[in-house]
Amino acid sequence: MILIEVLWINVGWSVLNLLPMLPLDGGNVALSLFDVATKGRGRRPAEILSVAVAAVGGLVAWATGLYGLLLLVVMIIGINVSSLSRVKQQEIGDEMGFAYRALIEHRPAEAEQVAAKVLAQHPSGAALRNASELMGWARLWQGDQPGAELAVQRYAHAGAPSAMFRGAQALAAGRLVEGVSIMTWAFANEPPGPVQALGAVAVAGTGQTRPLVTELLRLDGMTGVRAALGLRTLLEFANYQREAETVTDMLTADGRAGQLTA
Repeated sequence: MILIEVLWINVGWSVLNLLPMLPLDGGNVALSLFDVATKGRGRRPAEILSVAVAAVGGLVAWATGLYGLLLLVVMIIGINVSSLSRVKQQEIGDEMGFAYRALIEHRPAEAEQVAAKVLAQHPSGAALRNASELMGWARLWQGDQPGAELAVQRYAHAGAPSAMFRGAQALAAGRLVEGVSIMTWAFANEPPGPVQALGAVAVAGTGQTRPLVTELLRLDGMTGVRAALGLRTLLEFANYQREAETVTDMLTADGRAGQLTA
């Protein structure tokens, strides 16, 4: 046993370091090769390979009684599995960002493809809720109101869709008073994010910018004023310049917006 340990220290580590397991040297070489083959997206396959090789190494270590090696490969597996999870979330975030932009630019079919791809990866928690709602927005943008509702109901266990989405549904169905009421609450209370940009597009696309701003400016305090300013920014971002100018005119007439910059 002592001889085996000595051989491991002097020879085994050098051999192990050449195996394709991140963060060892062999793993970094594999990562570089995968990066070349995938145009910079090689970390995920390199980490999958690392876990597979480490698992085989763990079985060998267990069978031969090299418990120090077993501990090392278990650590390597843990490092790579944790990193894989982070990479997956980053990739999902990048894909979702592309899909939101596609919706803002009125390319709902592309957004739907991305949503389907993300959902096929079996996300959980907020990622699942966001992807299912994204599918709903894409269906709504294509005039498929039943399909939009089905998309969010299919994954209802992940959480209810945003009020912004519900407001957009009401506007698309011609329930304008209801839609504006929901949108007023959503713009005043929901956190900033890409869904608010979609809400702004829904409002502008249904000609409800002026009614919405009217309701926002009726809110107590400065909450509605801040929401109207945010709406204007989102309309400008989505290239609805005429609607953004309408908001500017209404804010100027109201007079309170200047207090926020004074």
